Amino acid sequence: MYGKMTKEIVRELHLKLNVISVPGEDPLPHSVGKSPQLWLDSLSFVERNHPDDLVLVCNWAGKLDGDPKRLETAIDELKQHAKRVILITQPPQLPESGSRESMRNGSMPPFLEDKLERTKRTSANAFVKSLQRDNVIVVDIESLFVNGDGSIRFTNKDGRLLYHDGDHLSDAGADLVKASVLRALTQGQAGS
Repeated sequence: MYGKMTKEIVRELHLKLNVISVPGEDPLPHSVGKSPQLWLDSLSFVERNHPDDLVLVCNWAGKLDGDPKRLETAIDELKQHAKRVILITQPPQLPESGSRESMRNGSMPPFLEDKLERTKRTSANAFVKSLQRDNVIVVDIESLFVNGDGSIRFTNKDGRLLYHDGDHLSDAGADLVKASVLRALTQGQAGS
């Protein structure tokens, strides 16, 4: 969901971009047993190329459920081969009432994240934020998508939808995150 926005950033900063992503696959190592091939291939690429910046994004609540140490293991291995690892927290999950079909049937904002999903997401995001140190930078996007009353920000100032579906931001939603990622990248460069 951050592909277009990331391409714009690398063009603006004159950086090289490599995207390692497979929809719905598990990008993190396992604590016990063999890790997913995507993780092994990704780590191998990072070891060979020694990038300055790695941006790691995931459905943290889903992937860390039951084993949050997986992310610590990933960061420990990745930061040996990259100058900086940038983590982006998970945005709120849009409820079913915020789906396009529900809105066609009369549903309207404000939309509130399911309490259980919110608890899982905020807990996972808190864990992600606890990992910020040295060359690990966390971009916390909560305030970009949650209004003061706790409802989910659904459109931008131009009325464009911020969500593609319940779990994924639209291009307009990703654009809200762009300035924060740019700050993280340039903060990291200034510290080099």
